Amino acid sequence: MTRTHLSANTQKSVRTGAMLLMTAVLMTVSGMSAAQQPPSGKPPQEAFDACASKQAGDQCQMTLPDSDKLLPGQCMAPPEGGKAACLPDNAPQGGKR
Repeated sequence: MTRTHLSANTQKSVRTGAMLLMTAVLMTVSGMSAAQQPPSGKPPQEAFDACASKQAGDQCQMTLPDSDKLLPGQCMAPPEGGKAACLPDNAPQGGKR
């Protein structure tokens, strides 16, 4: 099996991009009422449920708590590993609102 090693700059860019996307998820969640916000700044459980049987990069759909609106998005995983969560397509990009 051949392994491809990424340069330190490429690895840093990938980590930074993934962190920006996860920040966008958190910013989307921050627009929810206090009763809807998940504990400890994590994406809502619905975001994880939407990607439970998917891989990072797969398309997903989720419904926020107390909402009937279906949000399309993409499954994203944190750079340090862990469960993928659905990032809505309309989430702010680049850490900006």
